[in-house]
This record gives sequence, C-alpha cells and structure tokens, in this order.
Amino acid sequence: MRTSLSLLLLLGLAACENTGAGDPRGDADDTGSAGDTGSAGDTAADTAVDTATVVDTDTDTGSSAGSDTGPGPDPDSDEPVAQPKWQRMWGASDQPVRLDGRGSYDPSDAALSYRWSATDGTFDDDTSPTPVYTGTSGTVTLEVASSRQVSDPVTMTLYSDEVGARIPTDYPTVDLALLAGETVLFLEPGTYGPIEGAAAIIGDPDGGVIIDATGSANGVTGASYLRHLTITGASEHGVYADTDVRIHDCVIEANGTAEVDGGGIWANATVILMDSVVQDNVGYLGGGVYVERNASLYAQQVVIADNEAEYGGGLYGNTTFGNLVLQNTLVVGNTANINGGGGVFLDTRAFLTRVTVADNAPGGIRLRYGYFEVAESVFGGNTLYGLDEADAPTVKITDSVFGLGDVVTGGNAPDPAQGNVSADPSFLAFTPGVAWTAQDLRLTSGSPGSDALDGQDRDGSAQDVGAYGGFLGRFPSGQQGNW
Repeated sequence: MRTSLSLLLLLGLAACENTGAGDPRGDADDTGSAGDTGSAGDTAADTAVDTATVVDTDTDTGSSAGSDTGPGPDPDSDEPVAQPKWQRMWGASDQPVRLDGRGSYDPSDAALSYRWSATDGTFDDDTSPTPVYTGTSGTVTLEVASSRQVSDPVTMTLYSDEVGARIPTDYPTVDLALLAGETVLFLEPGTYGPIEGAAAIIGDPDGGVIIDATGSANGVTGASYLRHLTITGASEHGVYADTDVRIHDCVIEANGTAEVDGGGIWANATVILMDSVVQDNVGYLGGGVYVERNASLYAQQVVIADNEAEYGGGLYGNTTFGNLVLQNTLVVGNTANINGGGGVFLDTRAFLTRVTVADNAPGGIRLRYGYFEVAESVFGGNTLYGLDEADAPTVKITDSVFGLGDVVTGGNAPDPAQGNVSADPSFLAFTPGVAWTAQDLRLTSGSPGSDALDGQDRDGSAQDVGAYGGFLGRFPSGQQGNW
C-alpha cells in the first residue's frame, strides 16, 4: 500500500529582511540597532494565510493535505453561502469521505438546510451538515438553503488516488511504516510515541490520536503537514520545525522545560498554524512558540494560552528575515517570569490583526526592535500593560480597544483619530487567573468594540474588533473535530 509523496508548502509569502533582532538572555533591556521599519503597503497582515496549501507534486491525492475547498465569503451577498470541506477518512481510494458543510452561513443568520449530491455513490444522510460519502465519483456538490433563498451550488473535487499508510491497520507500528518507506501516515485513534521522518502525519478527524513524547526531547520532528493530533509530553519541543510545516487542527500541550526555547513549537522555518491550540507549555524564550532568526509564523484562528517562559510566555518572535502574522488569535493567560511580555515578546517584524490579548502577566505584548502593526484588536485584563514599546520600535495601531489598565508604555498612547479607544472592552465572561476554557472573550453588545467596524461577523452583524471579529471569528474548543 505504499505511495510516497513529496509534500510542499506553497506559501506565496515573501520573507522580508528585518535587522536588529536580539536575544534577551540575561537582560531584557539590552540595546541594539533599530529594525526594519517596513511600510503599510507591504504588510503581511493582508496576506491570506489560508492560501497556503499542502499539495502532492506527483499525483492528485485524497489525503487531508489538500482537502479544504470552497469559496471565500462574500460580505456583499444576501444569499446563503455553501462552504463545503472534505477529508478522506483514510488514504485508499475505496475509503469513505467525510464531508463538512458547517462552514456554510446565511448573512441574516437564518437556519440552513443542506443538500449533498454526486453522480454516483451513496451518502449516509444527504441532508446532514456532516455526512459520509462512499463512491467513485470525482466530485461532490453542496447546496444550502434558508427559508428565503437557496445558495449557489459548490462542487468539490475528491482526489481518488491511493496514498499513505494506516497505523496500525497496514503496519502495526509507526516505525515499521517508516522502515518500509512510507512517508504519509494516517494514525487511527490511540497513543503513539514521538515521530521523526514522516512527511505528513494525519490523525482521525474526530480526535483521539495522541503523540505522547514523555521521555523524549521532541514530539514531532521534520514533518511538513500535521493534522488532527494532540502532541504532548516532550521534554524540549512538542513540534521541532526545522522544515516548513503546516499545522492544522492540533492541540500542542504540556511540552518543554524552562531551560529550552519553544516548549510547544520551535521554528527555524516557515510555520503555518491554523485552527489549533497551543497551551500549558514551558520554555525559556517562548513557552508556547519560539520563532528563530530565519523563520516565519503565520497563525490564524489559533489559541495561545496558559504557557510560561522567562520571556514571551505565549510566543517569542526573534526572526530576522521573516514575518510574524497573527490573525483572529487569542493570546490568553500566559506568563513571563521576567518582564519580557507575558503574552508575546517580539523582536521582529510583526502584524497583528483581530487579536485578543487578555490576562497575561506581567503584560500583554512587548515590542522591542522592528516594525509592528496592530489592527482591530482588543487588550484587556493584562497585569502591567497592554503594549510595551520597549526600545522605540515603529508601531502603527488602528481600530483597537485598550482596557483602562492596559496602557501603552514606552511609546505614544493609541491615537483616537486612528479609531482606537481606551475603555473597558467588556468581555462576556472574564475572570483573571482561570483557564482560558472557562473564559468567554467575545464582546458584549455594550462593548466599545462591538459592531465597531465596517466589515461583517459570521452572524451577519457589523464586525467586532478582537479575535472573534470578521468571517474568521471562530475558535477551536481544544478538542479535534469541533471546529
């Protein structure tokens, strides 16, 4: 059952040089040259993270690596929009395909009905939002309807070539599959040890696949595609990313040690992180994520929570030649034991759009050298500051809400003329010091950031600021299969 793949990340994202990045070991306030000031015209915040697609350069395959399809939302339409996705449940062409239409929406937030169709084969329920399809048809079509209108049909191509190895069905262990030359692994529910040498590791879409690296330095090393996995227990790094990798629908938790950078993810390549949770990890620089000098990070619909480090409790960005982009990201409850950005410490060029930064200690985000843009974001409940502009970086802040205690230190206060507000952000449920899963950091209707922008939220209302704003404003629950 062997078919080897060459999995490549088609990033389309140009790295931009940035000088002056430094390592604060021993002194968070050491000096250095100013970083690349950049310009608004070339910001990576406008780069579509989800344009990066993992593809097979040899054959079209049915792996999860190329399964997300469907059009982007059209905020100007009043018709329902079908947004289907698919995933072959295992690698072989005769295996069922799991379909998912839950991303479909109606601009008026009306209830939707679903109708799936194909030229042959069967659905277990062709009116379900998440049916299973079995057949040989190369395409499947979804239409959704509200009580008023029917959407345009959206057709997806289902790649049908055999790919990969199922563990333990095809091979009893991961090691035997790798020895046989398999590079794409589909892991059935269960607990596995650390994995090195696989190009793609894909778990069951409903979860239950755990990579437990207890007793080992790293959980996963060298893979270019990870999906539907929980990675835990590594003494150094949950994911050691020395090659470009896309991480989708994963929980990376309880990895690392205070003596090593990047307990959750250590990156010296380009990392695309989507629909994932990075929580309860420990490091020296970047408890959750550490981005090295030659790396880039593009994170979308991600939770970085309850991590701890000496500097940059949730995330430390030290890249010299790349970018760091956060979109629709929650940065919550992280701790830096030295005043180096409880949530995020940035020594790089970075772009933050629709980010909620809350309950981090001793502060939210510390900016040192480089060029930074913060837009449509919310800062609330951080202990000492929202933003700390430590060494006079170039900072552009627009359309953001800063809690009354979330001051901007070391620089100028956010300009109200640029749409910024200093006021209680008014989260739906916020208790300092409790786990992020017990918080609800959406905004109340009375929040100054509620319905504050010209865009549109997923429920059809005017766009909120913060991580839940816009069409990307949805979040993982901490368990696979729930988003």
